[in-house]
Amino acid sequence: MRGYVPPEFVKEVLDRTDIVALVGEYVRLKRQGRNYVGLCPFHAERTPSFTVSPEKQFFYCFGCGVGGDALKFLMLQEKLDFLEALERLALRAGLSLPPQSRDPAWLARRRELEEGEELNRLSLEFFITSLWEEAGKPARRYLEERGVSEETARRFSLGYAPPEEEALLRYLQARGISKEAAVKWGLAVKTSAGRVVDRFRGRLVFPIIDPQGRVVGFGGRALDSALQPKYLNSPETPLFNKKNELYALAQAKDAIRAAGFAVLVEGYLDAITLHQFGFGYAVASLGTSLTQEQVRLLSRYTGKVYIAYDSDTAGEAATWRGLDILQQAGLEVLVVELPRGKDPDEFLRTSGPAAWEASLASALPLLEYKGKKLAAGGLVTARDKLRALRALLPNLACLRTLPEREEGIRLVSRITGLGWEVVRDELVRFTGEEKVTTRLKSDKSAKNKHEALESRACFAAEKGLLRALFRQPEILAEVEEAGGEELFTHPPCRAVYSALRGALAAGEDPSPTALAGRLPEEALDATAGVLVEEEESPPWEDCLRFLKTNLIRRKRKQLAGKLGLAEAKGDEEEVRRCLEELQALVNLERKGGERGNEREGEPSRAAGVPE
Repeated sequence: MRGYVPPEFVKEVLDRTDIVALVGEYVRLKRQGRNYVGLCPFHAERTPSFTVSPEKQFFYCFGCGVGGDALKFLMLQEKLDFLEALERLALRAGLSLPPQSRDPAWLARRRELEEGEELNRLSLEFFITSLWEEAGKPARRYLEERGVSEETARRFSLGYAPPEEEALLRYLQARGISKEAAVKWGLAVKTSAGRVVDRFRGRLVFPIIDPQGRVVGFGGRALDSALQPKYLNSPETPLFNKKNELYALAQAKDAIRAAGFAVLVEGYLDAITLHQFGFGYAVASLGTSLTQEQVRLLSRYTGKVYIAYDSDTAGEAATWRGLDILQQAGLEVLVVELPRGKDPDEFLRTSGPAAWEASLASALPLLEYKGKKLAAGGLVTARDKLRALRALLPNLACLRTLPEREEGIRLVSRITGLGWEVVRDELVRFTGEEKVTTRLKSDKSAKNKHEALESRACFAAEKGLLRALFRQPEILAEVEEAGGEELFTHPPCRAVYSALRGALAAGEDPSPTALAGRLPEEALDATAGVLVEEEESPPWEDCLRFLKTNLIRRKRKQLAGKLGLAEAKGDEEEVRRCLEELQALVNLERKGGERGNEREGEPSRAAGVPE
């Protein structure tokens, strides 16, 4: 439920928001003409099709069709409801939500999240205090043994959970936090006997902080080998889901942007050690299999990732799983190969910073690394070679440019021992099959080729006319006379036209940002697509003439169906009426054809509406 928010307030918030700056916090944008482009954060793609218009203050993805204003972007990106996103943008703009907008459901949701944030803040306060008190000696001894300095421990807000069953609970209860709340937010657990005890007792505690600086969860490392499991994370809560978070990203994001790349490691201490040695570009995947959500989060800050997981069997398996996820997100991927059995923490401490930098310099690109592993067992038979080739084809197909593909083809040829022509032909066959599959799926969505082309031409004309209406509202009367809403066959375009017409009739602001609040989501996508496209629209008169002709022909088709039914029933009066209406439409169409010199079913070449 949105609650009531005055449209003027929404418009003021959007007017004060720079959409390029907002989107740039999540997507790496590059200037391209009047717009900015980047990889879409809402679907997997390798070639940028996500466009942001600073002039129109809209975004649009030409790949998945999602578009809208800054408010919609934040709602989608952060999975917020309308009021949550509006409040966040308002705070950025130095504004506060009007009191009447605070509906009960939203207030309840906000209070719940604030409760979780406050409980996590208090818990972290307790853990940090405990680490540096007498009780924290075991944890400080462990940090000293691992070479973690006090400065680093404080920088990462490391803490300690004492072994007593209710140490944290007593601290929280003294500050008005109930046991039930502690259980709800994952700081306590209920035993089989029904008692409530601290979750992280006897552990070194690592707070998990999101890029906005909020403590969303915790990880704990047992200090006694008898305490199991060795590592323990917060459970999923309204604030925390470990598949969405990267450890140390809050500390690393600026260094990642400065370096132009990130290093992805497995464990907390791997990331912390790299930071302590001055390599502040390291983040950890929370000891879990890398997820698409984590990769999407990382891709906000860089297009290049080194993966440096542990060099044991489990680490190599995790590396292999993660490679394709990283590449499919459009990232350049390299693999850091460490000595067998070493993790980044141990390698850096025993071999030093120079050895680490050398390992980065010798990191293998994804294709070379996978090829090396596939060839390790020996590629002797033709079947072995072909199996290795087919395992590499999806990665080869991800290479964007012809020079990259040519180099990749020759590399795979060397790895497999197959001729480069064979590799090339298999790649063509592989990508060709993908194209056929895509084409077949596309064909199913249209009854036939002619209808698909006609629909595309109508859509182009509708968008062209809407662009003109946003620029020249004074042409509305002529559009209304030609058919108004009936001219638009695509529901999103029709909704945009209806909202625009309503605003003009009421003497209200007809700008896209002012209309955004009253449009359904699919219409907001259409508005964004209309405004963000840079291609030149044909003259609005040609678009209008084409749509008017199309409307006449649709009416003729409907009347022809009615005429057939009337003849079958022997209803002479209905037959006569249908014939008269058909003749009037034919005359109207002929008159329009003489004016526009249009071809059968298509706009004139001068109109420029795409076929």
